[in-house]
Amino acid sequence: MQKNWTREETILAFELYCIIPSKDVTVNNTLVIALGELFCGLGGIEY
Repeated sequence: MQKNWTREETILAFELYCIIPSKDVTVNNTLVIALGELFCGLGGIEY
């Protein structure tokens, strides 16, 4: 069961959506990987 995003998670996701062009959002993009690892390390979404 997924939990609803917190206010902070929603703001972060929107900020990233505005910063990273959608054509660059791939599993090989080092920025996306680093941000995902940071986010998971902060207790964010678990895969």
